Amino acid sequence: DGPKDEQSHSVRELVRKPGFWKHMLILGALRGSTVMLGLVSLSYVAVSFTETIKASAPLATVLFARLILGERTSTTVLLTLFPVMVG
Repeated sequence: DGPKDEQSHSVRELVRKPGFWKHMLILGALRGSTVMLGLVSLSYVAVSFTETIKASAPLATVLFARLILGERTSTTVLLTLFPVMVG
């Protein structure tokens, strides 16, 4: 029994949890709508503005994680967001 067996075992347990597939369906629908809305935005605003908004997504994720889940993000992670967003 190596780490690979433990990992596949934990994945099987996760998939069997109640509500897993419902949550995955919701997450997939939200992700699909994000892609669709991003494409629609291209017909209304400049590509550069759309890309700027998309680049701010990691910061928005950290902000919502703090506001909704109460998660604290480490300073190291916060500092790594800026090079990712600036590109």
